[in-house]
Amino acid sequence: SNSFCTLLVVVVRIMQRAIALFAICAMMLAIISEPVTAGSVDGDEGMPPPISTTGGTAIPIVALDLFLKQSPLALIAFYSPQCGACAGYIPEFDRAALVYANATRSEQPDPAVGSAPEEPVAFARVDVSGGGALVERIVKRFRVTKFPSVRVVVNGDQV
Repeated sequence: SNSFCTLLVVVVRIMQRAIALFAICAMMLAIISEPVTAGSVDGDEGMPPPISTTGGTAIPIVALDLFLKQSPLALIAFYSPQCGACAGYIPEFDRAALVYANATRSEQPDPAVGSAPEEPVAFARVDVSGGGALVERIVKRFRVTKFPSVRVVVNGDQV
């Protein structure tokens, strides 16, 4: 009985965080006008570009799984520099990353933002313009069909 209540509290907290992240995503997606379909982005078969994470740190795209394992709560933006809609979206995503990343309820970054999640939120951008088999697998795994796209990942699972 007590363990069930504990489990229920944990599930409710995860859902509250997911709802908050969906609200952030909806706000950011509201500025997007004409998304590009996944099949219309040109790229060569060379080495894929790195993933940009909160704070401008770049990690190899092959390290995405490790990044997600280390980040219980993550937002991932898939974009292409050639995408016109991405040009307006990515700065907003970066702004949200600066506001929410590593912020907890005990460390409010900005009172206008509202309540921060209990755990830090990790943000990552995946530049899909490099193409290649690895990028295609990641795009398929996260069911990305248009750019820009954002995915919420909680404990390694897409929400």
